[in-house]
Amino acid sequence: MPRGSESPKEHRGLVAVIEDDSSLNMAILRQLRAAGFRTRSFRCGQEVLAAQGHIADCFVLDVHLPDMTGFELMCQLGAKSPIVVITAYDDPLHRRAASDVRAIAYLTKPFARDALLDAVSRAIEAV
Repeated sequence: MPRGSESPKEHRGLVAVIEDDSSLNMAILRQLRAAGFRTRSFRCGQEVLAAQGHIADCFVLDVHLPDMTGFELMCQLGAKSPIVVITAYDDPLHRRAASDVRAIAYLTKPFARDALLDAVSRAIEAV
């Protein structure tokens, strides 16, 4: 079930983290919350598809999810919100797919905290 969090600095935007690795999911959430973003956490595509209402202003999206690829998820959602793609497996096809969905950034795990926060900040500014 998706979880939400209200940050003391609510002006930064709502970020959905879609990552099936629990420890990485939590680490990303902590970094985003510390930077003042509101967050929602999902571990698979079906959780996102089942979500009600406005899902996010920005998606931090793993390429490899247990039930579909992150790119398939974005196609099903028809999401217009900016995307930050994260992956452990850098691949030219993934880079092309990220470009096709107009991802703000393509980050290869492990990525630096500052790279994540910069990408998400740029994505939120693009909204």
